[in-house]
Amino acid sequence: MKVPLWLWIAIILYIIVFTSAMYVRYYTYQHQGSVTVVEDVLFNSIKGKFFQSYTFSGSFLGRHFSMIYITIMAIYYLFPSILTIFVLKSFFLSIGAIFIYRITKNKLKYKQAKNILSITYLISPLIWILNFDDFFAIIIAIPLILAIIFYLEEKKWTYYFVFIILLLLVQEETSFIIIMLGIYVFLKSNKKVGIITFLSGLVGLLLITNVFIPYFSEGEYYIYSIRYSYIGEDFFDALKTIITNPEQVLNNSQVINKVDYVLFFLLTFLFIPLFSYFSLITLPMFFLNLFSTNTDVLCVLFHYTALITPIFFISTIYGLKKIGKKYKQTTVKKIVISFFIFTLLLSFVFLFSLIINPNKFQEISVINKYCPVSYLPNFNYVFIKEKIKNYDELHKFTKNLPEKTTILTTLKTFPYTKDMNTRILFPRAEKYSTEYIILDKEENQEDYDGFPLSNLSEKIIKQNYTLILKNKNYLIYKKIE
Repeated sequence: MKVPLWLWIAIILYIIVFTSAMYVRYYTYQHQGSVTVVEDVLFNSIKGKFFQSYTFSGSFLGRHFSMIYITIMAIYYLFPSILTIFVLKSFFLSIGAIFIYRITKNKLKYKQAKNILSITYLISPLIWILNFDDFFAIIIAIPLILAIIFYLEEKKWTYYFVFIILLLLVQEETSFIIIMLGIYVFLKSNKKVGIITFLSGLVGLLLITNVFIPYFSEGEYYIYSIRYSYIGEDFFDALKTIITNPEQVLNNSQVINKVDYVLFFLLTFLFIPLFSYFSLITLPMFFLNLFSTNTDVLCVLFHYTALITPIFFISTIYGLKKIGKKYKQTTVKKIVISFFIFTLLLSFVFLFSLIINPNKFQEISVINKYCPVSYLPNFNYVFIKEKIKNYDELHKFTKNLPEKTTILTTLKTFPYTKDMNTRILFPRAEKYSTEYIILDKEENQEDYDGFPLSNLSEKIIKQNYTLILKNKNYLIYKKIE
């Protein structure tokens, strides 16, 4: 697959810029804690505890069936660092530009479209914003979906099905994309490939949700049972409710009040995806997000957009092809350039809404409307010297501790102490027995199981701990012998 040198340079620059930005955010403790979950799993796996998660007190596969992490474990084994995770994330997000370039080259007559659209992909806020949402397996789906469509167009079926299998291993929701893709391929191009694709997605969905996740979770908490409990107890029960009682689903989910979420995506792509039936593949993802009782999934700053964005990019290319058949190529040229300019302007809007005044902007923009307020200010003060100084102090403290020191800590601070005998803090535990406890004052209350920080500190002190280090960002307690 031939790719011009300038695009490789653009991808490398993307990786350098956003890896650096993520590392600065991490170094100043501005990450949301989710990166802890990934590094927790990777670190335990290379130590022989396959997919063990101290964060969830069990197998991570019981939370999300993300077997795709196996593909990056070897790299993490060689370079066991948070920086490795950041580089890989930037790589996965940026490499999609190559498939956008090749698909556009094959589909559109306007010669510059391939260059403009591949750059538009890289500067799209729906892509680069995911760099700042810690690390989730679902972002790996973006280049995989684009690769699947490229090999579908090329009719290279071996590669096509290899990437289908990889996509199934990313996370359970990807099964819906594969099912819809199977229907699309069956109707549009190849009935045999369509049927196999459809069955791959359906069988994968049933096995993952009814066999694998229940097995690894051992019947414990499953995220989807809470988000969609009002629809049904399992997949078939939910499907029955949607078909037989759609009014109940619409009323409980308040879909009508969330229409701006759908309009945001259509506007972001200048409504071009509507010219292609391919955009219908996103319907299950829109339904999953709109029907969820957790409105965080509607936050366009989060990873929940990862399965919609690449399909809308492909739909845009297909839509432009249809427009090109009805109108002159000059019309396609104008639309492509307009799309690029609009995406560039939208990136500046994202930057403004996140950096200048995120809380105020939340009142008027769907960009921030559904996002937790506690998340938004984290982009504001990354470079404040006082904060860096405070955390430098914590870095030095943990670095000087003996390797076998036992530590009880929180999601945010775990990555900095993982090389020791560290556990994630669960305040509801009756007794604490580690040598040190580190509390991050900026951790969300729900991460402390609802305990007010003052009550938690009192509970720690009563268990023979003394406060040895305190500043504006964290508290460190040491066990009294």
